[in-house]
Amino acid sequence: MTAVAPVNLEPIFSGARIAQVFANGGKAHEICEKHLKTQILNATGKPPVKLPSTSPANANFSFERLVREWTVVADTLGDG
Repeated sequence: MTAVAPVNLEPIFSGARIAQVFANGGKAHEICEKHLKTQILNATGKPPVKLPSTSPANANFSFERLVREWTVVADTLGDG
C-alpha cells in the first residue's frame, strides 16, 4: 500500500451541512479511523460508520443484503 496523506476536510465540513460520514468498506473505514477521525468527530459529533463495500469483489454480500445495509444512508438523509 502506498503512503496515505490525510486531507484537510475542514473546508468541506465548514461549507456543507454534513451529519454523518460513511465509509464504503473496511479499508476506507480503517483510513477514516486512523487519519480523519478527529476531523470527522469535530464536524459531526459522530464517528465514521463502516458499511460493506459495494465492490464487485465483495462476494460475501448479495445485492439485496447490500441494499439492506446501505439503507442507513437514506435513513440519515431522511432525518435532515
